[in-house]
Amino acid sequence: MKAETLGEFVGRIRHENGWSRDAVAERAKKAGFRLSGSNIRKIENGKALAVGLQRDPAELNRVAFGERPKPTSPELLSATSIPTDVDYPPTPEEESLLAKGASLGIAVSFTSRPRFWSKPPEERRRFFRDMEDLIEDLQQLMDEGMA
Repeated sequence: MKAETLGEFVGRIRHENGWSRDAVAERAKKAGFRLSGSNIRKIENGKALAVGLQRDPAELNRVAFGERPKPTSPELLSATSIPTDVDYPPTPEEESLLAKGASLGIAVSFTSRPRFWSKPPEERRRFFRDMEDLIEDLQQLMDEGMA
């Protein structure tokens, strides 16, 4: 059985309960949210939100069902050149170290290669431990006015 998309899920729940799009929107408005029947139609369509976020609709569906999103910070992507379509996206800790290293001028060119991200995080641990040590050393030198 094919997994339903976020839009299909919204539509199914709405139909199962006999709610119109406007009724769902009205319920949301009473709770203080700005939502219209037209917004709900677009969500059920599935493309409008993805277009607005500049993401692939399939990625939104994966995230809606519990998968971790790929890195999206333009600063992080430009500073670290992480490919967006990788087997094992960086963990939050790896993203943080890469961004911190980039802010200190540490360029790590091989992280731009998809092959680097084909390894699970546990196999990348040594690299990131070494990077963390390098960042600490560089920060200490900077604090002492030597870098």
